[in-house]
Amino acid sequence: APLALCLGRCANFVNGELWGKPTDLPWGVVFGGTAGDMPRHPSQLYEAFLEGIVLFCILQVLSRKKPLLPQGTFMGVFVMGYGIVRFLIEFVRVPDAQLGYLLGGVITMAQLLSLPLAIAGLALVAATSPSASTWTPNHHKGDRHLCGGSLGNDDRTVTFPQIKPAKINLSLFGRFLERLFGL
Repeated sequence: APLALCLGRCANFVNGELWGKPTDLPWGVVFGGTAGDMPRHPSQLYEAFLEGIVLFCILQVLSRKKPLLPQGTFMGVFVMGYGIVRFLIEFVRVPDAQLGYLLGGVITMAQLLSLPLAIAGLALVAATSPSASTWTPNHHKGDRHLCGGSLGNDDRTVTFPQIKPAKINLSLFGRFLERLFGL
């Protein structure tokens, strides 16, 4: 998916779509047409690089980790990374003409939509982290708890996993970086 995003953003650049704000940086691009004759940030190329190449490399590094990361981690990292990049790139992009700026003339609709995406990705990474998915069965005979324990007093005891309340881990981003770079 990241490489497809890269190609899509390159196509946006070639077509002169979704240009950035005016800039005086040496790599500013003159798109012409409705963008005018002033140099602008090539925000499409920024996105192609960050959403495509960088995100692909991060996912590639994560896919080589041993032991393999839990199912859902890659999707969470991708969704979180895409949301973060999209939010940041919008600061150098011209907002959609029909929407303009929201919230004090700084935040765009794309940024508002990218925040829940990044949060959902972070939640998915948190839900798939090893500490969130571990449980210890309770092997006490005779317990009749549906939230951990076993049913029955004879040799045919059925054991249920212990249900633990969800915890919010504030150091999740730090653990993510540790897993990513093996720190």
